Amino acid sequence: MPWGAIKSEQSAKVESAQPKQAETSPATQNVSAEQQEQEYAKIISVFGYKGAGKTYNSFGLCRPDQRILAISFDGVTEIIAREFYPDYKITVYNAVKYPRYEWVDSPEGGYWVESVEAGYKNLDELSTYLKNLKPKEFDVIFFDGLNFAEKLAEAYMRYKKGLKYDEKFADLNNWKLRNSQLNGIILEAQRKAKDFVIYTVYIEEHPTARDAGQVVSSIEMPNYVKDVTALAVVEIKIDSKDVQTKAQGATISQRHFFATIWSSKLKAIPTGAVYDITNKRLFEFIKL
Repeated sequence: MPWGAIKSEQSAKVESAQPKQAETSPATQNVSAEQQEQEYAKIISVFGYKGAGKTYNSFGLCRPDQRILAISFDGVTEIIAREFYPDYKITVYNAVKYPRYEWVDSPEGGYWVESVEAGYKNLDELSTYLKNLKPKEFDVIFFDGLNFAEKLAEAYMRYKKGLKYDEKFADLNNWKLRNSQLNGIILEAQRKAKDFVIYTVYIEEHPTARDAGQVVSSIEMPNYVKDVTALAVVEIKIDSKDVQTKAQGATISQRHFFATIWSSKLKAIPTGAVYDITNKRLFEFIKL
């Protein structure tokens, strides 16, 4: 399929009309809470260090026949889609249309600061875009770089509360507004996606032991973005390492990529499973 299959939201026609309200029957009104919960798409969290292949392998979780909406927070998503997945049906939405930083003039010298107004506009437009999507319009909704969404959500909160980018505040309830924006876009994506929702985050190292104040051991953990990961069904760690292989009588070192099922609530995807995904796509191993 030509590159034209990968569409940028800026050039593609965006459906902006609100979906029609479905008529409810007495039977629908009596749907149990458990049945309503099943209507939400599954969530897949993919994490790893920078450059480990999170974006590439997140696309690889999807099948070529699925319609994918990729929400990009770092501007790299579309490049990877174009270079490695020209056979996929991908629409890329740029979630940072307004520059995150603005220049401030000062007698001591100008400097760049994070723009709370731009953060507000970016997150507000993304929320509106998701709300206006038709149900099941996309099979998969992919948030590429949810850590950046957290920064937009904080800027959103500061703008709404009239706070500057670095202004301190005493009311800790302000953070609830930030968290609700993050949870809101994830839940809206769950309602609109047909099959599942993916988001990527970085790895953080959490100290497990100290000696004289110095960290002597630590454990790698996903950078959880507030409580949205509580909704996660599968968490996948992407990593790479050099593997010694023999070819034509000589030992050579090759870079191999691995996916580890860090945690899973699906019987079909066992926790702890490790897959060598070098030159392969994740959907060959993980059936969603």
